[in-house]
Amino acid sequence: MGEIEVNNFSLKYTIESGQFFRYYPIDGWYYIVSRNNVFKIKQEDNKLIYEGDCNEFFIREFLGLNDNMDEFIKFAKNKDLNKFLEKYPGIRIMKQDLWQCLVSFVCSSASNVKKIQLNLNLLSQYFGKQIKYDNKIFYSFPEPRSLNDLEKLKEAKTGYRANFLFNINNMVDETFIRNLRLVKYEKAKEILTSLPGVGEKVADCVLLFSLGHKNAFPVDVWIKRMMEELYFSGEKTSIKKIREFAEEEFGEHCGYVQQYLFHYGRMNG
Repeated sequence: MGEIEVNNFSLKYTIESGQFFRYYPIDGWYYIVSRNNVFKIKQEDNKLIYEGDCNEFFIREFLGLNDNMDEFIKFAKNKDLNKFLEKYPGIRIMKQDLWQCLVSFVCSSASNVKKIQLNLNLLSQYFGKQIKYDNKIFYSFPEPRSLNDLEKLKEAKTGYRANFLFNINNMVDETFIRNLRLVKYEKAKEILTSLPGVGEKVADCVLLFSLGHKNAFPVDVWIKRMMEELYFSGEKTSIKKIREFAEEEFGEHCGYVQQYLFHYGRMNG
């Protein structure tokens, strides 16, 4: 069992803010499945306690604990965004397994958190491996190139996304993933949007929540609504215009602004 001292961090708000889906709240712990890793973690005041297939380096990376939050908080106050940070303090941008993140957000199109979790759990049962941990049964996330049965993909209740996942599975391997980590934001986005079923929003989610591109600004229905209300006098505005405005207004803090607005909008919409 390990411990980490934390500041300006909320495990609950981070885990439950719609950027990650394979978590299970049980008896005061969050049980987490990240590819083949299963572990549990909880927060007691300014202390994280964790146990299982993980270490401190992994936890710090995974939960964004190395990010400079003092700098972002100062920026947010200057931009009159403080009420969002005060409502849900301590959200961090996670750094997830890229393959799991990609499949998760392909499943997220026109969906909601519970449905996405159902899809991912079924995919893991059908294509992953059983893992027994803490007298509980979990399933590892399927490896790249293992989502190779279209009928089972459909049985996982992925709907029209089944064909996207089947074709992506044939295009993405560990070499693809490794190369994606080496290129800059624009090139990585170009590569991601060349995949079936991956538009700008899904690509930006992967770029933000896995590759660490904090200038990414995914725009979904919640963000569109929040941005129109805050910056466009409530008028209907194109996603392109919203994204361009965000890049100009928020710069390198785009990702963090987006996540606070998204969680606020989703919880209070």
